[in-house]
Amino acid sequence: MEQFIYPNELAQPVIWGVLIAVYPYITGLVAGSFIISSLAYAFGNTRYKKAGGIAVLLAFTFLLIASLPLIADLKQPDRAYEIFTRPHLIATPSTPNISPMAVFGYLLVGYIILMAVEIIFLWRADLVEKANRGGKLKTLWRILALGAREISEIMLKRDKKIVTVLAFVGIPLAALFHAYVGFLFGSMKSRVLWATPFMAVDFLVSAIVSGIALLIIVYYAFASHAGKLDKVVVYGLSGLLAWTLLVDLALKGADELYRAYHRTASWPYLHTLKFEVMVSTGVIEFIIGGAVPLVLLLIPRLRRNIPIVLLSSFLTLLGVLAYRWNMVIGGQIISRTEQGLLWYTMPIFGKEGLIASLSILAAGVFIFTILSWIFPWDGKYATGKAGGEGV
Repeated sequence: MEQFIYPNELAQPVIWGVLIAVYPYITGLVAGSFIISSLAYAFGNTRYKKAGGIAVLLAFTFLLIASLPLIADLKQPDRAYEIFTRPHLIATPSTPNISPMAVFGYLLVGYIILMAVEIIFLWRADLVEKANRGGKLKTLWRILALGAREISEIMLKRDKKIVTVLAFVGIPLAALFHAYVGFLFGSMKSRVLWATPFMAVDFLVSAIVSGIALLIIVYYAFASHAGKLDKVVVYGLSGLLAWTLLVDLALKGADELYRAYHRTASWPYLHTLKFEVMVSTGVIEFIIGGAVPLVLLLIPRLRRNIPIVLLSSFLTLLGVLAYRWNMVIGGQIISRTEQGLLWYTMPIFGKEGLIASLSILAAGVFIFTILSWIFPWDGKYATGKAGGEGV
């Protein structure tokens, strides 16, 4: 450490730990998965309908657990509900500051409602069929199908129109849901690593990248296990991943050039942070999780090799996670005086440790398993296989 650092920073160098690094990673998977699903249900791209159901379920799963890292990080999580009861959305003499976190709360609830309604209408015809087959869960399927007992042309057309409208409305909502996170970080001028005009856009693009990568892996796992793998879907998604990854790396490169050109007073510490303190995670972000999968996917012969596509998708997910880590943790390692470097050691146990973060991700896997059982990813109406009548 050099020169002057605030004494309270020495007492608690990094306030936001691994949980807050996981939070934007999860919201990115939500936004990315939903936007890809919209290619099928909003824009009618039939190529991606076979994976569209999985994309919707992935988005909804991570949406349900998106707030858990934030709640777990709170010192008094029992007061989390006050984000709705005392939102401070309007500035007053007694509360002159507006809370952007309150906006997130209302945005989250609205997004959950929209996705829940979309899922019901997307799978309603398939749920009607499950209810008509009888069984112990017949009543549950009937309730989820909103009481419908027969599948008719009128119902299918109405449901398709509702899903299309919700998918269109959900696109800007998904973009806002994650770009807001980038805005929240980018608006903190006291953190030199966060204060950049590229933050919100890069957060959104990297979200789409991670959503596509996860969808490729999950679709391959489900479809190959069921013997219904369509390689054309995987090839199409790998092409999308390559182009979005190219845009993502271009934005990150532009951000680095912007910082290098301006060379503010904090540049020596920023340079030390990136090329000495966090060089290992930087290599994962830019090389292992960025340049390597991009090169592999830009070569047509390799892009049509399933193991290569799966490897590239995994490395991409790793790279995006490293980006979230570097941004959240790295942004706090530079002192707020911009005249020294702090440190961070990730705890393994405790409410803000690695185990807690992995537990939240494990909860997502459990929820996704339940949802994919209730709403079959390969439902003939949800995927449009019912003689062209599906949603």
